[in-house]
Parts: sequence; structure tokens; C-alpha cells
Amino acid sequence: MKTYLFLILFSCNSIAGELVQSFEEAKVIAEQIEANPTYKEHQYKVLMPYFGEKYSKVLQGCFKSISGPDDSKFEIVIALGPTGSVEKVYRDRETNIGQCMIGELEKDKFPSPIKSPFYVHIAMSFTE
Repeated sequence: MKTYLFLILFSCNSIAGELVQSFEEAKVIAEQIEANPTYKEHQYKVLMPYFGEKYSKVLQGCFKSISGPDDSKFEIVIALGPTGSVEKVYRDRETNIGQCMIGELEKDKFPSPIKSPFYVHIAMSFTE
């Protein structure tokens, strides 16, 4: 049975409404502002439980449906809009499991974030 390790960092871009262009830029914003106490409660009580509950099931489905799943590590950053819609998904590299999960993410609507865009950094690692 696969175990899923999620490293989730949340942050908010200081320039409201403008999305950054690259994965590297989005990750830097997430890492710089992740410790902001203004967003901690919303992160840990609202967004993290939503992601963990929904995407553990999505990942199980991805591993079952893909022949030869690539279980190597990958990272993504999700930019959430004001209503929680996924505005953009940034990725550091492509894997078939990542593509499967991103397909679901792109259609998803998270609980509304405190500010927009709101960047969510997720590092995915899988073990047997």
C-alpha cells in the first residue's frame, strides 16, 4: 500500500490579482510568506484538511488507473483565486501521477482563501 507524504506550504502574493509566470517564482513566494501568522489558522484548519482529504483519494485513483505509475517525487504550486478556484497550477516536472492529479486540480474549487492569488506549495513523495 502506498503512503502519501504531503508538504504543504501556503502563502499569499503581495500583488493582488497578478499571477507569477514560473514555478520558481511561485515557489519563492510560497516559501517567503509561509510563516505569516495572519494566514496560519486558515491554512491549517481550512485549506490543508480540504487538500488532504480530497487528494489522498484522487492519488489512490491515479495509482490504480495508470499502467506503470511514475512514483518519483514532484512539486506543484497552486494559485487560488478569490472564490477558491484554481487559477493556475505550476509544476517543477512532469510525471504521469502528477498529470493525473493536476487534471483534477485544474477543475477544483477550494474553500475561499483569505487573499487572492493565494499560493499553495505541495511537494509530493511516495513510499511503499
